[in-house]
Amino acid sequence: SAALAESERRTRGHLLKIAAAVAAWALMQVVLGAVVAGLMRWLFLFVLDRETSSPATAAVVGGAVLVTNAAVSSLLTALSGLTLPARCGVAVGACFGTLATAAQANFS
Repeated sequence: SAALAESERRTRGHLLKIAAAVAAWALMQVVLGAVVAGLMRWLFLFVLDRETSSPATAAVVGGAVLVTNAAVSSLLTALSGLTLPARCGVAVGACFGTLATAAQANFS
């Protein structure tokens, strides 16, 4: 198709740049996830150490910690899903178009 040919033309010679963009995005996600997880762990340990005077309080605080952890994890997952297309999705899509064209040529 014309769109696939245009995609191939635009990305020809840019494979390393595209791979670097995807690698940088992945590294950013790993670092961000590790930092947020570390901060959340520290915060949760701090809160749980101080709010476990009774079993009922410990259960409520523990539940709040679990809900907060799930919410933060969901937000990180959503952020991850939104940032790849914004950062390099067009280039990645174009790269896959180039690969698809090359594969078509090999099997034709």
